[in-house]
Amino acid sequence: MRMKKCVCLIGGLLFLLSFSSAQALLQEPVEILIGDGQTVRTQAPKFGPSCPSLVPMACTVICDWGDYMTATVSGTGSSCTAAQNALTSQLHSLAQGSCESITGLPSHCRFQVLVTTACAQVSPGVWQVQGYAKHSCRMSTC
Repeated sequence: MRMKKCVCLIGGLLFLLSFSSAQALLQEPVEILIGDGQTVRTQAPKFGPSCPSLVPMACTVICDWGDYMTATVSGTGSSCTAAQNALTSQLHSLAQGSCESITGLPSHCRFQVLVTTACAQVSPGVWQVQGYAKHSCRMSTC
């Protein structure tokens, strides 16, 4: 019978220790009933400012798997390069606005410009190109 009480006492203490961390401070003594009316006196872990605080889960921004398309727009400029840059800038703005309405974050990814009408001179000194963009949206994991 004595061996059973000893095993019970050791098991109870191990159980109690499994819930306390090595850094936890101890407070008032606690009595634990181990059987046959006998008790063992121990310390309960102190919870509060001295215990390590919870670490917040890190949020990350990921690219969703959506395949969105902007409207087809024109870019104009004094050269084909300037027209292409104007088109790309407009398409970035459209993709950004689209993603903000979808995910709440004004950020896009997997951005690809698709030209529908090649660059051409539309009047003296003015070049134009048309196209749209395919994109996905960045979103938070929080």
